[in-house]
Amino acid sequence: MNGLAALISKEGEEVSEPLARMLEAMKHRGDYSYGFAGYRGTLISGSLSEAGEVSSWAMLGCCNGRLLPGDLEQPLEQYGYALALDGRIYPPPGTPDALIVAELLGQRPEERVRRLLGEVNGSYALIVLREDRLICARDPLGVTPLYVGENERWVAVASERKALWSIGIASPRSLPPGHVAEVSRKDVVLRPVRVLTLPEVRRIGMEEAVGRLGELLYRAVDVRTRGLDRVAVGFSGGLDSSLLAHLVDECGVGVDLISVGVEGSGDIEEAVEGAEAIGLPYHIEVHGEEEVEETLEEALLCVEEPDPMKVGVAIPLLWVAERTMGLGDRVLLLGQGCDELFGGYWRHLREYLQRGAEAAQGLIFRDVSGAYERNYERDNKVSARHGVELRLPFADWDLTQFALSLPIELKLPREEGLPRKRVLRALAERVGLPSRIVKRRKKAIHYSTGVEKALRRIARRRGLSLRGFLEKRFREALSARGFDAVVGCV
Repeated sequence: MNGLAALISKEGEEVSEPLARMLEAMKHRGDYSYGFAGYRGTLISGSLSEAGEVSSWAMLGCCNGRLLPGDLEQPLEQYGYALALDGRIYPPPGTPDALIVAELLGQRPEERVRRLLGEVNGSYALIVLREDRLICARDPLGVTPLYVGENERWVAVASERKALWSIGIASPRSLPPGHVAEVSRKDVVLRPVRVLTLPEVRRIGMEEAVGRLGELLYRAVDVRTRGLDRVAVGFSGGLDSSLLAHLVDECGVGVDLISVGVEGSGDIEEAVEGAEAIGLPYHIEVHGEEEVEETLEEALLCVEEPDPMKVGVAIPLLWVAERTMGLGDRVLLLGQGCDELFGGYWRHLREYLQRGAEAAQGLIFRDVSGAYERNYERDNKVSARHGVELRLPFADWDLTQFALSLPIELKLPREEGLPRKRVLRALAERVGLPSRIVKRRKKAIHYSTGVEKALRRIARRRGLSLRGFLEKRFREALSARGFDAVVGCV
């Protein structure tokens, strides 16, 4: 896990000082060392103040996290350009991910970055600095965040919005998944390379679908845990997290199940029952309403917007990430992406019953395609806040392609009141998960943990709606950190 930042001056000014500000804003993504690249060369240092040693009007920087012993300090330099990678290549190549990417790019990064996106699976973001321009890429499902923006002085790219806010860029936008962005002082040109499309529905029965799904999901878990001794799993005791934990255990990797909630929420009891049923070690944290309020500002700054649903998820996830780090586990696995793929939401069933299979398939596809903005970016930034690397087995390209091609009747029942995600439940039953886990209904994390109710009570005591309260607190947090250019946009 790293923090990437790159900056071009539109007027030819030296940019080492604003680049250092960008890296300072997201040094939680990696403070092992800082790397800088400009026309004077590349420098790795323990201090942001040394960025000026390679200053130029176009620079690339990296906060180096070094999660694994073989992770390289970046940027790397070769053939007259510099590059920095955040994320992982799957399956693990056996040599550092950044080195594999550098070898693939070779002497022609402009051309070879398209090959990277088109042929190499993984969850990653990449920035290349070549002379006076940037070449940026983001994995096809958008698991790893990357933002681009500009103002009258700069055009810049970074792993988090706050890095761009720190230099006065008020409205950065997400780089679309599977795209290459060519950035110069004059413009930003986006080119699609490997973009998710809705595949044809395959003819397949439940038995065959369960078998193939089991193979793909096992492989997705295996490549994301290979080489690790132990990982944490965010655990609710429900279908998705239980199946995920079971497969991690099957891969021979140690597991810490982590469950959190607010006092009085029923989710904790169900998590304990689920963990004991599958026989894996678990860790429970119960928080009070005052801790919800204490965590709120941190959650807002991680999410980088005052969206009630996103903030309601971010708060318990911050607790999970903090406990993950406290246990010494640097990798956290979540079941994000599962509900989108397998029809886990009520709106999917409603669309199916009211408008038919084709409409429901289309809705599921749109939810999967939009998951990067709705879920993945938030969860990556929240986990990074505590120095934890997030990995999402359900956000796997091959698994996603297969799941999207399944007939809708393998995902959704033909009437209300019956469980959704039929094929996933069938897989859970096949691998031997207890019946009460297989049949447990979905509950959204911000509801089941009690965080959403706590936030509403806090807002009411201040005479505000939940959204109004979050917007007020967000503006205050931005102003306190000098992000004045953003305050007026909230």
